[in-house]
Amino acid sequence: MNKPTFIGLAAMLLAARFFHFGSTIDLPHDWRQCDTAYYIWDFYHHGINPLEPAVCWMGGYERVILEFPLPEAAVALLYQLTGASIPVARLFFLACFAGAVFYFYRIVKLLWGEKLAQWASLISLSLPLAWYYSRAIHIDFSAIAAAHAMLFYYLRGVGERRNVDLVKAVLAATLAFLIKVPYAFYLALPMLVFTWYAGALRWVLLRSWWWLLPLGTFAFWQQYVHAVNSAAPDWDFLPHYRKFDDNAAWYFGYWSRRLQWVPWKILLKRSVLEAAGPGTLLLLVLGLRKRIPRAPLFWSWVLGVVVYVLIFFNLNIIHNYYQLPLLAPIAILGAWGLTQWSASIPKLVPLALGLGLVFNITFAEREYFTRVPDLIEIGWLIQQQTQEEDLVVVSYGKMDCRNPRVLYRARRRGWSLEVAGLQREVLERLRREEGARVWAYVGTALPAAVGSWGLPEAQVFKLENSAESLFLFSLADWNHE
Repeated sequence: MNKPTFIGLAAMLLAARFFHFGSTIDLPHDWRQCDTAYYIWDFYHHGINPLEPAVCWMGGYERVILEFPLPEAAVALLYQLTGASIPVARLFFLACFAGAVFYFYRIVKLLWGEKLAQWASLISLSLPLAWYYSRAIHIDFSAIAAAHAMLFYYLRGVGERRNVDLVKAVLAATLAFLIKVPYAFYLALPMLVFTWYAGALRWVLLRSWWWLLPLGTFAFWQQYVHAVNSAAPDWDFLPHYRKFDDNAAWYFGYWSRRLQWVPWKILLKRSVLEAAGPGTLLLLVLGLRKRIPRAPLFWSWVLGVVVYVLIFFNLNIIHNYYQLPLLAPIAILGAWGLTQWSASIPKLVPLALGLGLVFNITFAEREYFTRVPDLIEIGWLIQQQTQEEDLVVVSYGKMDCRNPRVLYRARRRGWSLEVAGLQREVLERLRREEGARVWAYVGTALPAAVGSWGLPEAQVFKLENSAESLFLFSLADWNHE
């Protein structure tokens, strides 16, 4: 297709995201989005300091570092111009996604030509995970954009022996490593393969010390993260509480889990339906029928993704957005499948591409963008009935002590305390030692044991969007003796 047609189709696919630019955070994984949104909200209201991001689920302590909050700081800066606005945040993250696709297009064009680059880019714009997370309150595509920029500038720099491009690659790598290193490190495999085939090993080795910048910056940041998170309070009395100073088990999981069938079944299902999408499956099969040009480069990219999944296995099982690195090789292979029709039945190509895009988008529209009106209502009620400085304890189902889903929507700090872990002593300590002032319980009725705790009478609000009620207790008025 000609360039204007390609740009027009890509712009239409990007613009279609504006149908999901509402002001409420939706599913899946609103947990992670609420954390990101609170980082932004806190920066906006209390000053932008990427070294001191805040979460809403650590009471008055607040400081927990997850990743380097550069995207959140950038959105908070935009808020200074527009006011706090979820649609503005969505626009920023959509721009990050567009940047990731732009550099992906340039990578594929450099390696495999214009036609494959256009088809791969259009497919990548329609893949279900990209359709949802491209406008979510989510940092991942900012890291992927930096990683794709790193790969493109490295390939062009090495291929043309351009120092300036290698510097750009190093700077992009520094951003990617800080924001989310898992989405960048595995691209070292196709970079090494390209270096070998370009006969540039000596040229790259002489400049290898430049890569100390991203590696050193990442190492320094990780030491800082460990120091900050290690200083968190020792709240062992909270069920499931842990400091975020040792995340090895959370990130990597245990080797035995890699030998079980169930986790692989989850990954396979997600890879087929959410990463590839139903509209890309036939194209993938066709793409495997004929050897792709520069096959070692492509398959080293695939191998890098496999290594990434094996290392961050636990996160890939828990969160579907950790399959985002699969999208690029899937789009390339799908585009290569289109070339099979292009060579034999060229008139079928527009139809095959169009149907593939429609099937992927239809699947995403059906599976994602789920609103949670009960959480929105609970958060709004808590906000209306409490003061901004009040520390709130929330008990709702299985929400554990790291859960921001109600607290963020209430714009309150506090703790989540799962219903199964409710104990009078825990509430007493949060009140006495940490300054908790309100307890919010959500359920059809209060647990029987609560009646003997001597709490003041609760304010009760029947929820419009569920059969449950919100019970609000003033812990400040609790005669807990």
